[in-house]
Order: sequence, then structure tokens, then C-alpha cells
Amino acid sequence: MDNLILDQQVSDWVDPKNYIANKGTRFVNYLIDRMVIFGIYVVFATILFARENLYQEDNSFYLGILVISYYFSTFFYYGITEAVWGKSVGKMLTKTKIVTTSGKRPELISILGRSLCRYIPLEPFSVLFSDLPQGWHDSIPRILVVDDRYPTEDEW
Repeated sequence: MDNLILDQQVSDWVDPKNYIANKGTRFVNYLIDRMVIFGIYVVFATILFARENLYQEDNSFYLGILVISYYFSTFFYYGITEAVWGKSVGKMLTKTKIVTTSGKRPELISILGRSLCRYIPLEPFSVLFSDLPQGWHDSIPRILVVDDRYPTEDEW
């Protein structure tokens, strides 16, 4: 008797590239995550600068903090959500998750490296020009975004 998982051969489940998310799904993930990050950023900036007058003549210090806080919001959003659940809010809604290229749960250092790679200039466009729908933030730490149906040995 064949070993079947959800009507597919076990050998089909071995390679995570068989379940890689397409470019459209990746784009939807990106849009959703950017909206969530912007919401977090607005809340953070509102709390941080509730008492400051940003309309002063010399507000470059505060503007610098706003820019830096946006980068921190992005880094911590992806770092925390992907380390805890293996997916961001965008991935939750599109039913995708991250795995290593060998199909396992990524380690924290890979997830944090992936978050840092998002700051490479023009990185969001790297997904458009790759054979796989995989950006530099995926290929450098060797991570894939796959369908939730792909079973990992060590689930979140």
C-alpha cells in the first residue's frame, strides 16, 4: 500500500519547491504586511511623539527618529511573527509559511538575517527577476515561502 498524505505520494512532499508560493501570492503578502507595518509604525510614532511639537524649526532629530523607528518596526514585525508562527500576517491570510530550502523550520538567526536582507536597496524587486518567486531576502538565508500544506518535521 502506498503512503499517501492528502492524496499525494510522500515523495512529492519531500521537495519544498513543489509547494513554493507564486509571485502573485508573494505580492499580496507584501501589500498586507506593509499595511500592518505602517499601522504599527503609526501607533508607535504617535506614542513616541505625543508630547513633542514636530513643527519646530529644527525638527531634523525627530524626523530621523521617525525614519529609524520605521526600520525597527519592520525588522521586529518580521522577526517576531516569523520566529513565533513561521509566518507574518500576510502569510497567515494567504495560507503560506516559511521553511528552509531543505524543508525544515528556519532557525532564529536565519529569520533575523532574512529580516535584515529586506534593507538591501531595490530588494523588493528581486522577486520579479528570479526564476523562483524568491527575493534576495529569501535566497541569502536559504528560505522558501511555501503553501501551508507542506509538512515540516518541526512545526511551530
